[in-house]
Amino acid sequence: MKSVLVVEVLDHPEDMSQRAAALVLDALRDTSARTQGRDVNLCFSAGSTPIRTYEILAERRAEADWDRVRLFQMDEFLHPATAFGFGSYLEAKVVRPLGLRSVELLPAPPAWQDAAEWNRRIVEHERKIDDAGGLDLVLHGVGVNGHLGFNEPGSEPDSDGRVVELAAVTRASSPHPDEKPSHGVTVGLRRLLAGRRTILLAAGRQKARAVSAAVDGRVSRECPASLLRTLASVTILLDRDAAAVLALDGRPAAGFDQLE
Repeated sequence: MKSVLVVEVLDHPEDMSQRAAALVLDALRDTSARTQGRDVNLCFSAGSTPIRTYEILAERRAEADWDRVRLFQMDEFLHPATAFGFGSYLEAKVVRPLGLRSVELLPAPPAWQDAAEWNRRIVEHERKIDDAGGLDLVLHGVGVNGHLGFNEPGSEPDSDGRVVELAAVTRASSPHPDEKPSHGVTVGLRRLLAGRRTILLAAGRQKARAVSAAVDGRVSRECPASLLRTLASVTILLDRDAAAVLALDGRPAAGFDQLE
């Protein structure tokens, strides 16, 4: 399978967000036309980078049939005490603004008491993805260490959903100031990489090294985002800061066919 990786560098985060929303809408219209009789299955990142993209999608809500969309949560922090969760983020930023009717969210925190139960729940979550026909569109952010979802460096390309121990830099990125959870739960790379269309967003200088490793470095388990280069069709959207150390500077990349 030949990989087609398109890297677009936009001048500002707003430009990146506008472009991302346009690509999502195009993908929804195209997929809806080809998947008559079933929902379009989405898996959206709950990070900070796509927030503006979700706002734009809400502003342009009339341009797609959101009644035919089914949203699957990608990952979740396992907090020991607080009620913060990515599920509540998706409810606030995506589900309610877009009026989604079909949503598959993971249980809300607090929930780091029983790893076996969490593993059972993520297996059930992934079974729903499979029964729905797989993911049509995956919208990723990227961690500063190159993780996708909570698939941290070292994750196998064929990994399934599971409870994971979070890297120190991932713990530090928790959006809740008083909680630095040690574990998370994530959809595995097997299903994320099987998405029929993939978009990755990165903004800010703090993501520049991860972007460079993902696009210019070797395809390696040590940078899960680099595994996107093994897929048939991927679009990476960056602002100038995230592309600051990128050798390709927005030109289409090719020839990435070696997996360590």
